[in-house]
Amino acid sequence: MPPKKATGLKFLVLDRGNVELGIPHDWTVAADPAGHMVLKDPRDECLLEVSYLRVPHGIGKDDLPVEEMLRGALAT
Repeated sequence: MPPKKATGLKFLVLDRGNVELGIPHDWTVAADPAGHMVLKDPRDECLLEVSYLRVPHGIGKDDLPVEEMLRGALAT
């Protein structure tokens, strides 16, 4: 499904549409050497980095320990 149109936004589509972000038209988008996408506003007041973890086919949301994964990520 294509992204919805929104005034003043452009869309960044990752992994054939599995991740879609609407960002202001004047933001820049660049690949980070670490494998992230870096999105910056023109005044350099905001920085958003995006990473995406593809879940293998056949694994459902009930199979992922999301709470445990989040706690581990926040503890570091």
